[in-house]
Amino acid sequence: MAVYLGSVKTRPGSAAFLSRPLAGAAAILCAIVLAGCGSQQSLNPTPLPTFPPTSTATPEVGFVVNVTAVPTVRPHHAQPTPTSFAPPTHPYIVLSRDSGPPAQQAIVVRGGHFPASSIVQLEWSLNGKKSSISTTTRTGRGGALRSSFTIPASPPGQYRVVATINGTVWAGAGYRVQSDARLSGRVSSVSRGEQIHVRGKHFLPHVKLLLVAYPMSARGKPVIVGTVRTDAKGAFTYTRTLTKLPMGQYALRAWSQNAFAAQMAETFIQVVI
Repeated sequence: MAVYLGSVKTRPGSAAFLSRPLAGAAAILCAIVLAGCGSQQSLNPTPLPTFPPTSTATPEVGFVVNVTAVPTVRPHHAQPTPTSFAPPTHPYIVLSRDSGPPAQQAIVVRGGHFPASSIVQLEWSLNGKKSSISTTTRTGRGGALRSSFTIPASPPGQYRVVATINGTVWAGAGYRVQSDARLSGRVSSVSRGEQIHVRGKHFLPHVKLLLVAYPMSARGKPVIVGTVRTDAKGAFTYTRTLTKLPMGQYALRAWSQNAFAAQMAETFIQVVI
């Protein structure tokens, strides 16, 4: 390994030339030392500066909710609007009520477009058949009439009030007799015969009733079970033992015995021996 110190060249045989190996060795040693120093520095690198973590405030996130108030809708119940009566152009009558119980009732009959100053007969009719129950009234100068009329005690059904002049029907209006009476019965065998238990409700109050058992067979005859009176609420209970009640099915009916009522109810019973 040739080493040049500065710009002086050594010649063979000179002292510089003879000392050249020593100088080369010294140079090699210095290079090794320098390399070692460099490798020592590379094994222990200079630590990098560290920075403590910086806390960053989290930004608040918000939102706006728009609430629209919905008005409460209340159910609307339509109120009935009374309508005025429009009289027809032909003769007519109108009853103050068009239905009632099977009892005597007083109503008012109004009418119009009849012959002026004429006698009008108001009659109670069933299925187009006239009855002996009637009221006589007279029309005014304008042909209108107004009179009271007594609905007779009639069994449940559809009836009519007709207005006649000289036997000819000029007008009529319907009237329904309806009853909510209910009847129930049962038969139990006892040592002395058959015991009948009857219960009734929704009859007219303080009405006398006749209880009759009608056999369903054609050969049988009706059997009178007994009589009973309803209480102030139109209810009753009745029990009786019959010794000679033939076996079979019966229709048990309750008939009103009062002159001012014609109430009737029906149920079915069976006698088993």
